[in-house]
Amino acid sequence: MRHFLPLPIAFSLLMSGCHFFSPVRLENVATASGKPSNVAALVSVTKKNEPVTSLGVADFRIVEDGQVLDREQSSLKLLDPVTVATFHTVLLLDLGHATNDERKRQLSKAAASFVRKVRQRQPVTVLVYDGSARTRLVGEFSVEPSGTGPELLDNLLMMVPSDTSRNLRGAVVQGLDTLDGHLAKSTRPVRVGTMVVFSRGPDVAGRVAEADFNGRVENTTHQLVYIDVSGDPTDKSTTLLAKSSRIDAQAPDTLPIAFEEAGMVASHLTAQYYLLSYCSPARAGMRRLKVEVTVPGTGNEVETDSFETSFDATDFSPGCNSGNPPRFVSLKKESIDGAAGNQPKASSVTSSPSKADPAATDASAPKEPDGSDLEVPPPNKPGYAP
Repeated sequence: MRHFLPLPIAFSLLMSGCHFFSPVRLENVATASGKPSNVAALVSVTKKNEPVTSLGVADFRIVEDGQVLDREQSSLKLLDPVTVATFHTVLLLDLGHATNDERKRQLSKAAASFVRKVRQRQPVTVLVYDGSARTRLVGEFSVEPSGTGPELLDNLLMMVPSDTSRNLRGAVVQGLDTLDGHLAKSTRPVRVGTMVVFSRGPDVAGRVAEADFNGRVENTTHQLVYIDVSGDPTDKSTTLLAKSSRIDAQAPDTLPIAFEEAGMVASHLTAQYYLLSYCSPARAGMRRLKVEVTVPGTGNEVETDSFETSFDATDFSPGCNSGNPPRFVSLKKESIDGAAGNQPKASSVTSSPSKADPAATDASAPKEPDGSDLEVPPPNKPGYAP
């Protein structure tokens, strides 16, 4: 069963007064503008703290200096967010659960199902931990839009715990380092990480101090999902790991179902991002930009939210192609979700890592192009411009 945790009310009030009254939240992750007259905004949309994943271009409205822009005349489009954003997920598994061959095979099958689901939109790194000081790499899985992949993770089948204790806190810190390391390879300015942690209980090894762990997790720029089995012991640490979502397997033999749900959660946490691109009619001066979203509510009602920002239209001219978004530049170091559960703060990107786990990062992997000089096709999803 999935549980989304409430966002701090203070943060909601800080971001926008209307957030307090509406369960729909439109957040400005990053905006960009450039010649000839291109403007783009990477946004996230949630409702009651859960991702909204099926919006089309007709659900958004662009207002410049108080004037609503016609969608066709401004050539408003939804482009694939991976044009400007990098996504990566780390799956961290409690190897101590695999106490016999049946459980090990079950865990391997569950993890493989998770990988197949999540890799449709982002790479996945799978790590295991026990009571020892270091995590171990199970595998790196690149993006595969078709969602194909192994039925079992063979490397996991061959692994056995080397220490029967549980170094959960140490494994989480290393998992976050690994996630930072992967995201740091990208040249794209916006980097969104997700870590999914499976554990059968709190840390018992004590290799990492609780205060150090709490500080790292509370300040992380990544989204966190926690999986356990109903009835497993919990503490403050496991609660912190459910910052974005918590999934309880009803019993050990239902873990594949829980992991499948976790895969959907991880996918939805990235599918809440939308890249809006349009051609501005402005030709000079500073322009006030307002972006609005409309989301179906209960019955025939609709719910809306908006944000405002500004851009410089100096020397703008005709000849804009909204399929070619302007270049996004790296912004100052801020936390994407450290203060808001599974939401990014306005106009923020993740920062570079402090230290990466060498066992789980591929230093030879090529850097990604930022896509700023290419026309970008929209995703193959309903509502996106052809």
